[in-house]
Amino acid sequence: MGAPAATDLRDHGGADYTTPVKDQGDCGSCAAFAVISTMEHVVRFTNRTPGLTVDLSEAHLFYCHGGQDGASRAAGWWPAQALPYCRDAGVAFEDCFPYVAGDQDCSRLNADWPNRMAKVARFQDISGDAAAMKEHIAAYGAVSACLDVYQDFFKIAYGQCRIETYQTCSVSGVTLRSWLPDQRILGLWSNEADGNVWAYGSARGWFKLDGADATTGEAMLLELAASKALGTPVGLYEDGGTVQQIYAW
Repeated sequence: MGAPAATDLRDHGGADYTTPVKDQGDCGSCAAFAVISTMEHVVRFTNRTPGLTVDLSEAHLFYCHGGQDGASRAAGWWPAQALPYCRDAGVAFEDCFPYVAGDQDCSRLNADWPNRMAKVARFQDISGDAAAMKEHIAAYGAVSACLDVYQDFFKIAYGQCRIETYQTCSVSGVTLRSWLPDQRILGLWSNEADGNVWAYGSARGWFKLDGADATTGEAMLLELAASKALGTPVGLYEDGGTVQQIYAW
């Protein structure tokens, strides 16, 4: 069917899925900023959760993962080099390693970061394929694109600044591992199949309760049902699209 005539994450069905603009400072870390921004937009857009707080660490991606790959303030890096680390190892949340411009070591990385991170499910280099770029933006919300920067551009037309022919990468899906606090349960769904239990969080959208143990799943469902009835918030620990733990008060 192809892509729609326009896609604008600032106003998609009346919702704003964008995350705040960040400043890389005097550092060649643009690849990390592009990839992290793409991941943040994809996870919010694909889950249809404009209120989901997701702020990932450019510092972790660039200084730790990139440092293993030769990335530096002077040398820079590339999205296609960064994305395998996002898929295979994951990227911490910002508060685990706040960004400071300039070459940094990983001593400031919180050791607990594996419990607060995001992973890319799949990615693809779609450089030079404008139709694929449009389709991925429409389906997933964003792509990372390289371009030549001049002092006099604002809007960029086809063929300008190498926007289509320079390196462009798509991200198809992002999973989270993190506590999600203050979620109000707006909906519940289950059927006769053991472990097929879902809930809808106010800022998270639909998520699946861990179905490894039917007894545990039933207990979590009862807690969430009580929270829904009372209108009280709950905390959820999500890992790869399923909720492993909850706390309610």
